[in-house]
Amino acid sequence: MRSFVVAFTLAHTAGLAQKVDLPAGTGHLRPGPEWVVLDATRLAQKERTDDPKPELARAMLGGVVEELRKRDRTGQHVVLHTTGANDRLRLINCYRADGSAKGSDLRGKTVIDAMKKAIEPTIAAEGATGTFVDHVHPDLFATGSVRLRFEVRLQDQRWFLDYHAVPAGPSLQFFEVLHFPDDPDAEGAIEAVLRSFDGARDGYRRSLLENAMYGGAIGGVLGGLLWWRRRRKAASVPTPGAD
Repeated sequence: MRSFVVAFTLAHTAGLAQKVDLPAGTGHLRPGPEWVVLDATRLAQKERTDDPKPELARAMLGGVVEELRKRDRTGQHVVLHTTGANDRLRLINCYRADGSAKGSDLRGKTVIDAMKKAIEPTIAAEGATGTFVDHVHPDLFATGSVRLRFEVRLQDQRWFLDYHAVPAGPSLQFFEVLHFPDDPDAEGAIEAVLRSFDGARDGYRRSLLENAMYGGAIGGVLGGLLWWRRRRKAASVPTPGAD
């Protein structure tokens, strides 16, 4: 009886999953119903009725969307978001870069250094403080992949930015992930979504890999967060003549 209940529950949960098409046909994700999906059409909108209700989460998501709109990249990205413990934003920014590789290629120091060199200066811009935490090769895909983690501090806020690079045949699939240290279940929930990516497959050759890792590392979340900081800073400046 118990096995029947477990099987029914799993089948029911699977039936609730969404099928999300990723840009340029690299594959699909199947997040649960708690994740809100912003495709090109929805990213083109300034606001949406299902944007997060908590003020900080809403403002941070708004900054990311505004950055993609400003860079005219809404058609090249899909953004997934939800909120976790303490009303913290969980965000996955999905996009691709030109470059063919095998999972084993992503273990090389040169490749990892290329991503670090792209990300670290961007974090340092506009007064942000960024600390490289580590890189790992998580067991998420049969091909293998790499994940770089940075801790970012802006004013009184602190969060993690993770960059996953996954071989996707003739492309590299990137997942730029934001989550907070006081949202303890965030990492597991995000990895469950990433595991559902069905486009992971080794490429046929190591083509311009360092350039691809460098270009793919700048996905839009950092720019959006800096936009959010600038807006927040401007709002704190007293209006001339105000009491």
